[in-house]
Order: sequence, then C-alpha cells, then structure tokens
Amino acid sequence: MFVRWLEMTMKNDIDTTVASLYFWNDHALFAGFTPDTVMHKHHGVELFIGMNGPIHLESEGRIFRHRTMILNANVPHQVSGHDGPKIVIVYDSETIVARKLVEKYRAVREKLDRCISVKTVLQ
Repeated sequence: MFVRWLEMTMKNDIDTTVASLYFWNDHALFAGFTPDTVMHKHHGVELFIGMNGPIHLESEGRIFRHRTMILNANVPHQVSGHDGPKIVIVYDSETIVARKLVEKYRAVREKLDRCISVKTVLQ
C-alpha cells in the first residue's frame, strides 16, 4: 500500500534540482540527484540504479563503480553525488523481496569469485 510522496529541492554543485521520495509500508524509492553522503548504514537492503551511468559507492575500504548495485542491510557505505541522477530502492530487510535480492546477489558473487578472469575484469 502506497503511504506518501515527498518532493525535495536540493542544490548541488551543478544546479538546483528536484528529487522525489516515495514511501510504502515495506520499502521506499528515491529518484533524482543525491548530495555526497558521509559513511552511514541502513536497516534496509538497497538497490542502486544509475540513470546516466555508473554510481560511485565506497564501502568497507573498497570503491565500487557500477550501473546497478545491491547493498545488504547494515553495511556502512557512502555515495558520491556527482554521478548524475539515480534511483535507490530501500527494502525492509525482513521482506521476501529483500531476502531474494540478497540471496541472488550472493549466488552471483560466489560464481564470480570462482572465476578469476571474470573477477579481474569486473574490478
């Protein structure tokens, strides 16, 4: 069930833009530009989608640059606001959707870790 919608106006280094934040009972969706964030974590599982290209995310001493990323709950991270607009969906970590996303991510990650050539190309 849809709960509420919030429109925010934020100023970044480039311009002033509008971002939207939508809330449901078990997830939220953010669409737009984000400011640079400090290291933080959420109870929810996050799905990041770069609308114009890869997103720059730092977590646990590593830097990741991908168009889509799944971040498990309670993982410290920070995101760059200079990567263009993005969509971020945060799922309550107790939901079936969140568990399936994490389960699928782990299965893919294990396969990539077993294949050194693919892992090297992706990093």
